[in-house]
Amino acid sequence: MNDMESRLTELLRAGVGDPPNRVTVQAVRHERARRRIVLGAAAAVSVLAAVSAGLLVQVGNPGQSVSSAVPAGVPRYYVQEGTSQGLLKTVVRATATGLVTDTVRCPWQSAAPWIYPIAADGHQRFFMVCTSNDHQSPAGARIYQFRVTSSGQVSDYGLIPGGKLGAVSVGPMTVSPDGSEVAVIVSPPGTGPATTPRAEILVIDTRSGAHVIWRNAPATRHASRFRIFDVSFAAGGREVVFLGTRTCGSGNNPALCRPSDQQVRALSPAADGGMLNAGRILLQRTERGPRRITDIAVSADGTTLTIVTVSVPPRPQPSTATVSQLPAGTRRQRIIYQIHGSSGLEPEVFFSTDSSGRHFLINAGTTTHRADGWINNGKLVTLKPSGNLVSYEAW
Repeated sequence: MNDMESRLTELLRAGVGDPPNRVTVQAVRHERARRRIVLGAAAAVSVLAAVSAGLLVQVGNPGQSVSSAVPAGVPRYYVQEGTSQGLLKTVVRATATGLVTDTVRCPWQSAAPWIYPIAADGHQRFFMVCTSNDHQSPAGARIYQFRVTSSGQVSDYGLIPGGKLGAVSVGPMTVSPDGSEVAVIVSPPGTGPATTPRAEILVIDTRSGAHVIWRNAPATRHASRFRIFDVSFAAGGREVVFLGTRTCGSGNNPALCRPSDQQVRALSPAADGGMLNAGRILLQRTERGPRRITDIAVSADGTTLTIVTVSVPPRPQPSTATVSQLPAGTRRQRIIYQIHGSSGLEPEVFFSTDSSGRHFLINAGTTTHRADGWINNGKLVTLKPSGNLVSYEAW
């Protein structure tokens, strides 16, 4: 363990104690891999220190089922992961009241006590990755599914066909609206999916178990190569869309291009696999400034692209996290939500979309002033109980 890891471990112990199966540096890195471009040791220390503080959340005990008072189309339940008495715990909450209706577990007995990532289809069927660790390194990952009933109870756990991923590091995941396809970002063990162009998008047919892979072109070719930060389905699952930052140079871990070149590309047909650089460009942003895109979502009908942009301008200006939408084929951008953070410190942002690509959960801000809710007509509807800091949420 190096000096940086030692400092992070002490921060975690201070926040959550040192019980069996405690929250580890490896767990924090795993859950936050898609949030970070590694720019140097000093930046990593400050960022991960903020992450450790962000994991301090108390998760309540399961309660009775509740009726929904949310508008039509908005999911009645969401899944939340946080810590309780120093242990990670994943629960189902009612969107309207915040009441915990059930607890989610990993059916795989050898899996670690945390789950990442989670995504859902259009029928309250959730898909989750359980990871088994060997000395804090991924030894295997599997995708399971479960249903959330109309009363918020968890049922029908099962390993999906083709769900054994092997020893990989896992990043963001998306599910087609009908649940027939899963797309997940994976990379070699010990690497963050957003830190290397060796990361791939694995598309799984959940009925047959068939796998196809979308990967970067070989390093010897003069072709665009990317670090992959997010993934979404479009056109009812016929297209898979990814957010990538282009790299410049050869080798397994080339540097990011300067100025930063971020692209959103659509790969079609999703079930064919192929090269990432073959996808058509939906959005390209080249910048020298302090802004970068961290998350994307495409509406199920493919008509709207939603992006999350984080900006850290020079002091004393505050940092910002902005959620914007662009109609397909245009550059007209409409801001639907914005939050300001501390000056000089990038706000932690966790963004989740439902299967329609039109309803969004966001948890953003600083560890002391944090917004947690769903976006409705440009306003944030705060999730109850308010004030919780969580690892992530999904619906």
